[in-house]
Amino acid sequence: MISIHANMQHVGQTLEKVDKPDETLVINIDRKTLPQGDYKEAGFETRQVFDIHICRKITEYLAQVLVNEKGERFVAPFPDGVSKAVQYGKQVKAHAVYMSQYQLIPYPRIQEYFTEQLQIPISK
Repeated sequence: MISIHANMQHVGQTLEKVDKPDETLVINIDRKTLPQGDYKEAGFETRQVFDIHICRKITEYLAQVLVNEKGERFVAPFPDGVSKAVQYGKQVKAHAVYMSQYQLIPYPRIQEYFTEQLQIPISK
């Protein structure tokens, strides 16, 4: 019997530094830990860490309210799609659909993920 995978090669991908990182942190030497002497800066060594930051982001919209001399009330319009006092955003909805329809994760596990990892209670 011949293996179908015998001639297939795995092509890997090397993680490479980017020119414009999202955040740059400078780490300075604590000069008190160095031996006595004069020092001049000779540059920096760099390392980059690729990571993800998945977190809940709540945006509150404050629509200005004005009242004229007749007592008429005028409210600034909320952005399209912002129609309720509290609602899920587009990314929450898209992520839930992706998990359920593409990854085929059962609804109870999706609920658990949103509740425990993101502090966003969702229902079916």
